[in-house]
Amino acid sequence: MSTRRRRYGSRRDATSARILEGLGAGDPPPPKLRAAARAWLWFMDGVILDWLEHRDMSRTEVRDLLLASLAGSISAAGSP
Repeated sequence: MSTRRRRYGSRRDATSARILEGLGAGDPPPPKLRAAARAWLWFMDGVILDWLEHRDMSRTEVRDLLLASLAGSISAAGSP
């Protein structure tokens, strides 16, 4: 694995850990919740790339979509 990929992966791990910590997920977090937080980061990347390409949503719409999708992912993982 390249250094760049490891660095990017470690940032993604740190970001998902911050999300889980903010949710009070525990240490270690439940596996489904951990997976949901990590998957949401990939979803977020896709939304942002789409927005950059098309610019047909406002920043507020993008933010609201991302927050709602995070809430949905957390809910689907069985957490409040």
